[in-house]
Amino acid sequence: MCKIYFLFTLFFIEKNVNLCYIKFGDDMKKGYTLVEVISVIALLSIIGLIVIPIINKSISNSQEKAYESQVELIIEASHKWAIDNTNLLPVDNSIYKLSLSNLINGNYIQNTKNGKLKDPRDSSKTMNGCVYITYSDEYNQYIYEYNEVC
Repeated sequence: MCKIYFLFTLFFIEKNVNLCYIKFGDDMKKGYTLVEVISVIALLSIIGLIVIPIINKSISNSQEKAYESQVELIIEASHKWAIDNTNLLPVDNSIYKLSLSNLINGNYIQNTKNGKLKDPRDSSKTMNGCVYITYSDEYNQYIYEYNEVC
């Protein structure tokens, strides 16, 4: 727009030079100052320090809940195994250790990858535990407990 003013006449040049500088000055003020950028970065850092631990806690809580539900499914599969294999269940206070591989090979647990169960808390690890089956005289029933170590 300033070039148009310069092309018309020399008379308008002296009067409109100040307008051209004002225009250019307004165009140059499109960026942010260093203080503004640093303050925005600091604000985002503070928000990140508050939000990231909350997100990590909710992720770990959901992984723990997924692990607990997977253990419940393993115990349910152990109940089904026990119905089919009553002759192997302990009668006295002894403990029968039922491994996950027995449950997987017997098709009591399905949808496993390569015959292994992944640990929901750490996807790089597999679950290698077993279910301890004991008979309780007090309650007159079998008790099923999952242990991570056989």
